[in-house]
Amino acid sequence: MSLKNTILNYLKSQHDPFTGCPLWIHKGHLGKLAINSWGYENENMGRRCRELENAKQIERKLEKNPRTGIWEALYRFQEAPQREQTKQVDIPLTILGTNIPYNLKQ
Repeated sequence: MSLKNTILNYLKSQHDPFTGCPLWIHKGHLGKLAINSWGYENENMGRRCRELENAKQIERKLEKNPRTGIWEALYRFQEAPQREQTKQVDIPLTILGTNIPYNLKQ
């Protein structure tokens, strides 16, 4: 499996057990997983995360580390937006008037 798919599957699997929302995962944790568990280089992990972010499959946010003052990246799976349910509207045939096709007239 490619590194991009491995990162995406890992982020998909990380959810808060109470709310079910995707968890924010620190870039450093993903880097350690890429090196130690998945057999890739840390630089490749960063590049693949940027590609997934550009494809809008994952989200990234920056947080400032209070001890060091350095901005650090956090990633999480971006769920597809929920589509709004459209209502089907029944229009009475009497409102449509005489513009009804011949095969619908009774």
